[in-house]
Amino acid sequence: VVRTIDLRNLIVKITTKIFVKNMKVEPISQYRMILLKNCTRSLLNIEAKMSLSEEDTESIKLKVNKQHKSSDEFVFFDLSFRSEPMNHEEERVIIITEYYSDQYELLPKKIYLTENQFVVYKSTKNYISFYSTNKQKTKVKLPVEYNKIISYTKEKAILDKNKIIYSFEDTLKPLFLEEFRLHYEFNNYIAQFNTVEKSFEISHWGNIAIEEKYFLENVGAKLDGEFGRVDYD
Repeated sequence: VVRTIDLRNLIVKITTKIFVKNMKVEPISQYRMILLKNCTRSLLNIEAKMSLSEEDTESIKLKVNKQHKSSDEFVFFDLSFRSEPMNHEEERVIIITEYYSDQYELLPKKIYLTENQFVVYKSTKNYISFYSTNKQKTKVKLPVEYNKIISYTKEKAILDKNKIIYSFEDTLKPLFLEEFRLHYEFNNYIAQFNTVEKSFEISHWGNIAIEEKYFLENVGAKLDGEFGRVDYD
């Protein structure tokens, strides 16, 4: 498993490349994936596709089905490929892309005009798998090269310019997880729509007018003190 957590934008993008091998005698037509239940609250979308090899440019889109049964800690999804079942000892590559919002915790919550904004991000060092995995690697991409980092979980970590890499060379059991915490500089805006209004006006002549209002707010670190144009410039 090779997993990439992209922290360069407001929306966190996690791409997981899984090299799978069918060890069963009979063909299989679905792959089960797991997400932490507390992460699904901010999950925007999941996309999945499958190819025959890493070099193969053609891929098939997989249908993602959320399972009704879940545990106190996990939510289960099934990726279906019934049209292209995997035979015994056949190998393929599955690529899963997840998009999340509201993943950053501001620390500190208030800063002076000339100070940088810092956030805390938490996730797992490994991809949580329903199956045993032989090797895993997680790459965490930071916004800019030589980004200022206040602290990060250092066990199993390698710091390389704008990336932190967590590696597992030994076999990991199903449902294994190990968390990490990262506190770093993030000077991007953190925007959200507080209110959205959409109105339709239909005239007697059949004309339709549609008006949309979006109330946008930057919910990043609050300003400590007054705004000064000289300091800002």
